[in-house]
Amino acid sequence: MLYDVEITTRTPVHVGAGVPPLRNKVDFVRFGRFTYVLDQQRVLDYLLPPQGDAELIERISSTYDLSSFLKEPDLRQHPELVRYRLGGAPNNDELRAQIKDVQGRPYLPGSTLKGAIRTALANALAREQPLQRAQLGPRREWAARQVEQALLSTAPNPKRMPNYDLLRALQVGDSAPVAPEALDLVNALVWPAGKSGIPISVEALREGTTLTARIKLDDYLLSSSAQQELRWQPRTEVLRRWVALCREHGLARIAQEANFFARRAPRVEQFYQQLAREAAEAADNVFYAQIGWGAGWPAKTLSRVILPDHKLLEWLIERYQLSRGPRQRGAPFPKTRRVVSYDGQQPVLPLGWTRITVITTG
Repeated sequence: MLYDVEITTRTPVHVGAGVPPLRNKVDFVRFGRFTYVLDQQRVLDYLLPPQGDAELIERISSTYDLSSFLKEPDLRQHPELVRYRLGGAPNNDELRAQIKDVQGRPYLPGSTLKGAIRTALANALAREQPLQRAQLGPRREWAARQVEQALLSTAPNPKRMPNYDLLRALQVGDSAPVAPEALDLVNALVWPAGKSGIPISVEALREGTTLTARIKLDDYLLSSSAQQELRWQPRTEVLRRWVALCREHGLARIAQEANFFARRAPRVEQFYQQLAREAAEAADNVFYAQIGWGAGWPAKTLSRVILPDHKLLEWLIERYQLSRGPRQRGAPFPKTRRVVSYDGQQPVLPLGWTRITVITTG
């Protein structure tokens, strides 16, 4: 079965490029209301004289501040020096880059969307199969491996888990790329964190950006002949209902986050109230998911099972030392979120929320 998927960002979405942060005055420069990400090789070719003036060549070749040799008119008159331009200015000297294709166009990796779907389906299955502490491993990094295998795989041993993984039947492609103009510079912070949050600047797909992708549900892997080997029954029904279960999970996650921000951050609380109404009134083929950087621990774990079970939650926090710094038992966990902020103090929006419309095409 084939699906066309339309992904519309409801808040800024950042999926990291997996490279070191861009550096101020080296990788990017700021002029007025804009940040220019430079093509360093072309900038050097532009600045370096073809011959003579050995002192200038030495200064430019050894500098860590290309901006001292550039003015904004240089970039306007020579657009080839700029890879792309972002509105706004970062609140520090580092900027985390968005993932892009070889032509510099941002997109959403299929693995990002599939991860959100996987988490939704795992939460649905876990609500029917109580989580057993004995299933959890001793190390935090691999604590849930046995739980994940029990929920989503029928592998006879862990080494064969990918071959028998339920989500093997759901093939999610990368989205089509969009123009670099879809990117914004977003100043985020870890909140709350003392009198002011911890500032972080990222490139992000701006709110209202629409991307398209394809998803395939492999009917052969769900067939009776394949099930003789895979033995997924009755969990195949979870795959056939993946949109409905993602919709249910999205509504639950919105409620979780609305509860966290209630009476603490008025603008974010107002956003979640609106998003809850929007998601509840959406068509049956629409669901909401929080993806990418900033979605946090609740969006990527069995939070719908763990958070309501206070004894289990406290046991997990202590066993795996999940809390950073002093914490009283019963205090909210996790205690912080990554949010958009314009002044470095007050949260304005959460990160990563998307509206996903699924249309069956064959």
